[in-house]
Amino acid sequence: MSTAPAPRVVVVAGMHRAGTSAVARGLAALGVDLGDRLMSADVRMNARGFFEDVDVVALDDALLAAHGADWKSVATLADVDWDAPAHDAARAEARRILSARVARAPVFGFKDPRVPRLLPFWQRVLADLALPAAYVIAVRHPRAVIDSLTARDALDPRRSGWLWTVHTICALASTRGGPRVVVDYDRLLAAPARE
Repeated sequence: MSTAPAPRVVVVAGMHRAGTSAVARGLAALGVDLGDRLMSADVRMNARGFFEDVDVVALDDALLAAHGADWKSVATLADVDWDAPAHDAARAEARRILSARVARAPVFGFKDPRVPRLLPFWQRVLADLALPAAYVIAVRHPRAVIDSLTARDALDPRRSGWLWTVHTICALASTRGGPRVVVDYDRLLAAPARE
């Protein structure tokens, strides 16, 4: 008698325009379920799709907003107490989302470029649910990210550089000691099977 594999979660973390969508798409090709509530593709911004769970993105946007931040602010949120009662409702919503997703597939993955600064929040929720997690960190040369953000969003290049730094440091710091792999966007495009 075979038993179903224990559920687990794969979290894709990385800066906007750093290849997180390509990494998520690759994980889906390898059998990681990204769910059925994915954000629609946008011809101007990401024609092949974002591969972002709309419920995760909505929750992440709300968490950032609760701390006076948004996707383009450079706040690290390092001083936030994610165990505080003020986050009880958000933690309950995150548990609901993840429980529903892993009930559907034993290996669920989610990607949201907002997540590097919110990893401590998600790690607490994963621990609450006793869900093991692995992390895939997408990186791309900062100049390419800066150029892409300047073209897409008309962001000041200095802000884009700080965003790249904050997101990359947060992703690496929050996953230190855990199961993680770093995927280089340019190498992924050049040799997808090897990368």
